[in-house]
Amino acid sequence: MEQLTEHEKLIQHQNEIYQLQTEYNLKLKELEVKCKEIKHKIHENCIKQHGDHEWEAFREEGPYGERYYICKNCNAENY
Repeated sequence: MEQLTEHEKLIQHQNEIYQLQTEYNLKLKELEVKCKEIKHKIHENCIKQHGDHEWEAFREEGPYGERYYICKNCNAENY
C-alpha cells in the first residue's frame, strides 16, 4: 500500500474541508427557509390571536431617521 506524501495529505484535508463547507452552507440555507416559514406562521397566528398586529412606532437614529413600526406581540416589522 502506497503511503501518502505530506503534500497529498494536505490536499486531501483541504478537499474534506471544502466538502464540509458545502454541506454546512446547504444546511444553513435550509434553516433560513425554515426560519422564514416559521416567522410567517407566527405573524399569521398573531393576527388570528389578536385580530391584528399591535404596532409600536420607533424612529431610526440620526437627523433624518425614518419611522418604523414593530408589533408588540410578534415582532413583525413594518416601514
